[in-house]
Amino acid sequence: MPSLSEVPEDRSHEREAVLFAAAARALGAYGYSSLEFDIGGKKARRRYVNCVSPHGETCSIWIKSATHWPQMAEAVRFPWKKLSVSSDGVGAVTVACEAAAKRGATHLLAIVGNESSGMLSFARLYPLADVPSLVAAQAATIDSVFYRAHSAALVLQAIASEFADAAAAASAAGIDILSPPRQDSTAIVEKTATRVRSGNAYRRDPKVRAQVLQIAGGRCECCGELGFLTETGERYLETHHVVGVSERGPDSSGNIVAVCPLCHRKAHYAADRIQIERKMLEAIRRRGRPVEIAG
Repeated sequence: MPSLSEVPEDRSHEREAVLFAAAARALGAYGYSSLEFDIGGKKARRRYVNCVSPHGETCSIWIKSATHWPQMAEAVRFPWKKLSVSSDGVGAVTVACEAAAKRGATHLLAIVGNESSGMLSFARLYPLADVPSLVAAQAATIDSVFYRAHSAALVLQAIASEFADAAAAASAAGIDILSPPRQDSTAIVEKTATRVRSGNAYRRDPKVRAQVLQIAGGRCECCGELGFLTETGERYLETHHVVGVSERGPDSSGNIVAVCPLCHRKAHYAADRIQIERKMLEAIRRRGRPVEIAG
């Protein structure tokens, strides 16, 4: 029987970081606005996007990427320790969703993607309250010893035939944010964009930039090298939005890193810019919860 943990822990944080950025871009492209990130927590499992839906609703979206079950399926796993308070996997999912709701989450965005390219092949947004019933419906269709042993999971894509009905149920529910947004959503996106732009220049808060540079202490958060000394004796670094403001990324310390000029150029133009982005998101995660800027 395959191991439950298919991704080593030291790789899972990196994998989740690059897919989190891809999911945030997908939300912005679909029409979600005013994105603010909340990443970190124990084992980096707190990955939320607080935002406004295309219809003006305030949302807190819990983003979880799928684990690959070799030759079987792609499935989002929920904290296995929840089984200590539940007799089955569906109950464990219920406990996990209730805990997320207490932290303010309103939705779950379940994603499947390529950690090297950052491309998503599946991204469904579900109301958090609907997830346990969807898992229960899937469980009734799956005849797999492996699944019965590790059933605290939401199956997203099927590889083996015994998971096909469960994957079809996942695709039939929720919102596919990789599909083109509806016309009314597009109009709202355009209307919102006009409020945050002046010509082709997106507004950025200099207080946020100063905060990020202070946190870095003169050392590039990507390569770790000290910035060069300026005439004033300060170390020179630049700031970079991991998810660009033009892609609806937030202008906040949870999306900005301090980098040397070389790493900044690499982030935009290098062939391995996805790996560089991964390092930057990991640097943000290591800082912990972002600090609010006083107005």
